Amino acid sequence: EAGPAIAAVLTDPRNASDQWIPTAAISAAAKNDKSFLEAAAAAKGTPEGLRLLVNAVKVVAGHYARGVPGDSVAAVLTTLKAADPLVCEAALSGLVNGWPADKAPNNKEQLETALADLIEKLPPSGQALVIALAQRWNAGGKLQEKTAATRKALLDQAADEDMSDAQRILALRQAVAMNPSDAEVASVLNLMTPRANTAFSSGVLEELSAGSSTIFAAEVFKRWPALTPAARRTSIASLLKRDAWTQALLGAIEA
Repeated sequence: EAGPAIAAVLTDPRNASDQWIPTAAISAAAKNDKSFLEAAAAAKGTPEGLRLLVNAVKVVAGHYARGVPGDSVAAVLTTLKAADPLVCEAALSGLVNGWPADKAPNNKEQLETALADLIEKLPPSGQALVIALAQRWNAGGKLQEKTAATRKALLDQAADEDMSDAQRILALRQAVAMNPSDAEVASVLNLMTPRANTAFSSGVLEELSAGSSTIFAAEVFKRWPALTPAARRTSIASLLKRDAWTQALLGAIEA
């Protein structure tokens, strides 16, 4: 099959600076998506070669997912267990971005096993992608305990002031996708201290407002007196996203 040959082209460091070869290889890989993804999972190479491969894997995995390959995706996931972690995360990211929300693969038992195996080898960012697929496919039966642990690890990252604001917000975004508890939502809002910069506080509000929390509006109102003017503006924009929150905001203004 063509997949191994295409993966070899992409992991060859001599092709890293070529203007056309990587693009042509991705186009060829998309026509042989399953074969390429399985070959990429077994590929080895230099950091520069793997960089090209990772970029290609994310694109091709998205293309593969949009075709809803319900009979073969479990086998592809199984091969990812042996992949370089960066390649594995790229493939999972492509699957998450490309797979339609209203479609589920076949072989649920095989899917659950493959996802459970993958989550053990990945850092929290990769674990979040595994959990996102499990939720999309209703195949998270073997991941319940791991989901809670991963969500906690991501929320710990969001609270880590030694990380960049962008890294903290990304971790929060992934945690919100796992439906944090009311207590966890409240603890995240507590990160919006007066010394937190505007970009971080705005990111916290935007990410939490995109989730399914039922206490978000009430918790924001509790903290209103301590919010900076910029955070209040972002809060208002966030509360206007849903009718119930908008009514609560109007009620608070009238009170």
